[in-house]
Order: sequence, then structure tokens, then C-alpha cells
Amino acid sequence: LEKLERRAMWGPTTIPDFIASCDVGDSAPAEVVASIIRAASLAPVLAGKRLRARVKYGRCGDSVRCDSDQVVVPSSSRSVGARFVGGKPSAKPVSVDFCTTCLFLVHNNIQ
Repeated sequence: LEKLERRAMWGPTTIPDFIASCDVGDSAPAEVVASIIRAASLAPVLAGKRLRARVKYGRCGDSVRCDSDQVVVPSSSRSVGARFVGGKPSAKPVSVDFCTTCLFLVHNNIQ
């Protein structure tokens, strides 16, 4: 309950809630924090796993979050010769592109 009370003091935490909470015209300013999540290099052991990136804004245990869409980590490719000779799987990192932008309303009481 205490956490809900603190959140209520923040005011709106999403842009639609901000617009709905007051008489906002098209030119009303709103301060936002933007977090752009692009590519990540991951261990090859994660190949085939489904992952999401999560960004949190606020104090520990009292924050708002934004999740990316789910992505599947691709397999690292081995050379054709390694497949026939019994080569070991590649230990090279695999890259995944989350291609997500998270927007958070700025709150002065959140540090």
C-alpha cells in the first residue's frame, strides 16, 4: 500500500495518463527521458532463447518499466568446413537488435 501511495504522489507516469489528467493542448510541453535500446552482443549459449530488454526509471523497488518486444537470439554460424571436420561450435558473441525506444515522463521527485 505504501508503494501505491508514493506512486500516487508522482502523478501520471505514462504519456496517455498525462494527457488525460489535465487540460492539455497540442502545444503543452512534457519533459521525457528517452532510452534507446539497439543491438546487444550476447553469449552464444543464449542462441535460440527468447529475450526482452527491460528499462526501469525511478528508485529501486519503486520504479516504472518499459519492456521491448521479444526477440529470438540467432545461432552463431559455423564455417562449412567446421561442420564436416567436427569443429567446435563458435564461441563468438551473437548480435541481436532490440530496436526499441522507451519514453518516461520526467518526475522531479525521482532521482
